Amino acid sequence: MDHKLMEDNKKVDAALAKEKIHEAEARENLEKERAEKEGKCGCHCHCKNKDK
Repeated sequence: MDHKLMEDNKKVDAALAKEKIHEAEARENLEKERAEKEGKCGCHCHCKNKDK
């Protein structure tokens, strides 16, 4: 396999991995926000401050 091609593939893989991590964090934050709005914390139990 061509050495330059291998280097390019590594760069693409790294970019994809970074994108996946970013996507997962964004999804996690959305779920957290939604849970807080519904009066539930991250572990989906009822929060102490749900009646606020």
